[in-house]
Amino acid sequence: MSSSDRQREREVDARLRAVPVPDGLTARLRKVALADDEGLDAALRAVPLPEGLVDRVRWAVWADDEALDEAVREVSVPRTMAARVKRQMVAQVLVPRMAQWAVAVSLVIGIGLSYIGAMSGLVWSTFSEQQPSGPALVSWTGEMVTTVESGPVKIAPVGFPVAQRTPREGEFPDLLPRISLTQFREPRSVPVSEWKALFDPTNIAAGADPMLDANLFRWGPVFGKDPVYDEQPELKKVAHPKAQGIRFPLVPGYDWAIQPKYGVYPFMAPVAHPELCSHYVPLGVTPDSYELLRRYLEDGELPPRELLHTEEFLAAIDYHYRKPQPGDMGLHLAGAPSPSKPGMLLLQVGVQAPDVADLARSGVSVTLAVDVSSSMRMGGRLAMVRNALNRLVDRLGPQDRCSLVAFSGYAEVLLEDVGIDEAKHIRTAIDRLKPRSSTNIGEGLRFAYAVAQETAKQQHPNSCVILVTDGLADLDLGTSTRIEDQLSQAAGEGILLHVIDLSADTDRTVPERQLVSLAQAGGGRARRAASTDQIDWALREMVTDKSQQVAADVQLQMTFNPKTVLAYRLLGYEPNLKTAALKTDFYSGQSTTVLYEVRLRPSRSGEGEVATAELSWRHGTVYQRAVRKINRQQFASRLIDAPLSVQAAAVVAEVAELLRYSPYAAEGARPALLVRVREMAENLDTRLYDWPSFTEFLSVVEKAQRARQSRGGVRAPP
Repeated sequence: MSSSDRQREREVDARLRAVPVPDGLTARLRKVALADDEGLDAALRAVPLPEGLVDRVRWAVWADDEALDEAVREVSVPRTMAARVKRQMVAQVLVPRMAQWAVAVSLVIGIGLSYIGAMSGLVWSTFSEQQPSGPALVSWTGEMVTTVESGPVKIAPVGFPVAQRTPREGEFPDLLPRISLTQFREPRSVPVSEWKALFDPTNIAAGADPMLDANLFRWGPVFGKDPVYDEQPELKKVAHPKAQGIRFPLVPGYDWAIQPKYGVYPFMAPVAHPELCSHYVPLGVTPDSYELLRRYLEDGELPPRELLHTEEFLAAIDYHYRKPQPGDMGLHLAGAPSPSKPGMLLLQVGVQAPDVADLARSGVSVTLAVDVSSSMRMGGRLAMVRNALNRLVDRLGPQDRCSLVAFSGYAEVLLEDVGIDEAKHIRTAIDRLKPRSSTNIGEGLRFAYAVAQETAKQQHPNSCVILVTDGLADLDLGTSTRIEDQLSQAAGEGILLHVIDLSADTDRTVPERQLVSLAQAGGGRARRAASTDQIDWALREMVTDKSQQVAADVQLQMTFNPKTVLAYRLLGYEPNLKTAALKTDFYSGQSTTVLYEVRLRPSRSGEGEVATAELSWRHGTVYQRAVRKINRQQFASRLIDAPLSVQAAAVVAEVAELLRYSPYAAEGARPALLVRVREMAENLDTRLYDWPSFTEFLSVVEKAQRARQSRGGVRAPP
């Protein structure tokens, strides 16, 4: 403290001491010295403040904290006041603090007792003596055990069911006795009695060695995926980036500013540059963005416009092109006036593959092991599987038999050894395929092989297991080799393993390496699929044992006549990350539709070639080619007079252009424009309503009329 501060403090003290004591204060204080606290407080409140005290106190508070504290300490505290303060501290501070501590201690005790109770229950359920009521799953080995009154307990290798007898030398392990496999339940721990029996010297001497290959028995941990990943909520509104579209040359006549600004191709004038007269169009198109729109509409929303692609909307419709003869490829050209742009024409180019004939064959017993883990919801994979399985039901022969196993963290037999006469029950079981928890492919294979081996006894020698999954973690070499040996042994018994890979890696065209190895060991084949059609082709190939590929390296080249065409625009096919492959393979019944907007030069004669389409492909080792031309006279004068395929494509393209806010689409409020398109469709040929894919598309348009624009992505222009 400085000397000036000390001087100021002494002056304050002197002024306070100079204040005279009021008359009668001392006498009154003597009377109340022994009074209670309340009486003392009342007496003190009745004492008038000396004149000028308030002003002096106001000046004094500007003194520093240390001086003020020292002055306060010099004031004597009455005894009764100290007692009152003590009681208030106990009531306001100590009692609440003790209550908080009591609550905390109670919580600790409660949580501790609950934890001890839970652990005690777990230990009791694990080691208590109990007799199973049926076949059960063993958690420590992932194996099947069967309780028998006498005789050895046999552990089957690789998770196959346990037999009640010891197999003969070289015999593949037999199945459980004829018990409905729907009694299988989730894994449980092995009772102590059964666990001890597994290590009994008598049983081990008879061939039951539980430590023979413990790693091989643990199909669950080996094949299991990460449950943290599998149990995430479905990202159903995420569109996976993929290669698509083409890039036109930046030459005179190509408005390079349109595409980056609006995300669509501009009109191109063939006369402006020779490179704009001809181009190749990718044909491997799937209806991904159309399916994305349907998933958004489930929540009453429209997707961001940049996620929608016109060519994928066109791929969602079956245009019923005429099927070509086997070994050939169909190429169809047709045209009609645009429904919304006066003076503009629509040019449709359709590519159609032939159907693979269903030759006479013996019956087959198919056991489907379908992955229903949470990750199968991504991108609607499980919905695609259900659609493909329903198509498979339509192709089952009178001698075919079908079984269905669903697996996630555990497996469940939904259907066992039924024929086409029970198609209704098959479809009901397919509808029960719903996403569940994490993945355990080993459990699914174990149940599927149990069913397949059981049905093989019922006079069905042609038997196969088809594994449908979205991926598998890599296995170490030793473990994968042992598992593949067991699959090879099963293949030797006549049960083949096929695999359909549905993993989300869109840039990959071949299945995962591990899945390929498993299929090869099981004597079958592995196929990669990313759509309902591709799953359908893979299933048909595996059931009929006949390749569904009808053409390879299919390529389409379009050439426009600059003497007739003033300008043209390709609808869709705009590239995003990278361009798509220009050559693709075609499978049984596959088709692709390409649509152009064309403006022709005036012509008095009405003649003139408009465009030429050239399709090339490879059939086996032979390369083939088809060429089709279209001239002015081949364009219909009215849309309703055009082929049904052109009418349907006009409606689909109009909706796609509106939803993606194309600058070439009609202007106005989107709901009102969609209503107008719906009314236009009602005035077209009524035979269109016999096409299921077209009527389903119109129902989607009705939902889009009532949907709101999603907040995600790029904001749609007004």
